Amino acid sequence: MADLEPASPGAAEEVAFRAYEADRMVMDVHASGRGLVVLSEVFYPGWHARVNGSAARIYKVDGALRGIVVPGGDSRVVLEYAPASVLAGGILTVLAFLAGIVVVGLGRRRMKQTAVTKLL
Repeated sequence: MADLEPASPGAAEEVAFRAYEADRMVMDVHASGRGLVVLSEVFYPGWHARVNGSAARIYKVDGALRGIVVPGGDSRVVLEYAPASVLAGGILTVLAFLAGIVVVGLGRRRMKQTAVTKLL
C-alpha cells in the first residue's frame, strides 16, 4: 500500500458525502496528511475511483472493505461502478444484432435468387 502519514493529534479530518447512489459515490475529504479513507462498503471488482480527477487505486482493507489513499488537504473522491462485464455484454449484444441483420439479409437474397431461377 502507498506510504501514509501518521495522523496529527487534534487535526480535523472529515469526510462529507455529496452523493451516495447504488453505482456512484462522491465525497469531499479533508485530511491533515496523506491518509487512507476507509469505507464501510464491501470491496468488489468493477468499482473505479478518482481523487481530484485522477485515477486512484481502491485497496482491500481489513479483508473486505474499500480504501482509497488521499493526499493532505482538501480532495474530491468519486467512486463509480462500471464493471468490464457490462461493456463486454453491450459489445456482444451489438455484434449479435448485426449478425442477425446479416443472416436476414442473406436469407432474403437467397429467396429472391430462388424465385428468379424458378421463373426462368
